[in-house]
Amino acid sequence: MLPSRLSMVHVHIVRAVTDHLRGVARYYGGQAGAFGAVSTIYTEWMQVPAPELVKTQLAAALAELHTEAGWCCHDGGVDGTGHFSRALRLAGQFQDAYGIANAAWHAGMALVRSGHPNDALKFFQAGQALS
Repeated sequence: MLPSRLSMVHVHIVRAVTDHLRGVARYYGGQAGAFGAVSTIYTEWMQVPAPELVKTQLAAALAELHTEAGWCCHDGGVDGTGHFSRALRLAGQFQDAYGIANAAWHAGMALVRSGHPNDALKFFQAGQALS
C-alpha cells in the first residue's frame, strides 16, 4: 500500500534500510533478494505526490539503494544490470552527480569483473553523458 503523500521521513526510511542491508551484506554476504524486494517497494514511492525537495532526495536515496542491489546481485552471481540502470535513470532524472558516478562505476566494475568490458564501457559512457 502506497502512502498518500511523501515527506523526508520516507527518505530517511530508504536510507536507513539501505545502510542496514549494506551492513548485513558486508558481514554475511548475499542479500540480493532482500535488496531487490525493498528496492521494488520503495521505488513505487516515486509515484506518490511530494514536495520537489523530497522527490529529489528520495531519488538520490533510491539510486544508492539500486546501486547496492546491483552490486549484491553481482556478488551473488546474478545479473544486476537492471538495478544499475534504474539507479542511473533515477540519479540522472534529478541531476544527482554522485548517484550517477556511483551507479556507473559500480555497474562498470561488476561488468568488467564478470568478463563484459564492452558493456562496462557503455555504463561508464552513460554515466558521463548524464553528468
